[in-house]
Amino acid sequence: VPLTLRDTVANPFTKRYKIMNNPEWLETFIEEEGFTPIAEDQYECAGGHVWHIDEIKDLWHQERG
Repeated sequence: VPLTLRDTVANPFTKRYKIMNNPEWLETFIEEEGFTPIAEDQYECAGGHVWHIDEIKDLWHQERG
């Protein structure tokens, strides 16, 4: 089952993170761009790079601006 931002994601130490407090436009952008949540405020892109949520917001503004 593919993960979405609304899912709970477990790290290797079995600690649970809930993706919360992101505006709907940001969640949509993250899902469309193929980012996978890996921690509370970090995502992995299809290329395997880890992005902080603030970097993803900046990317959205660059692409939409």
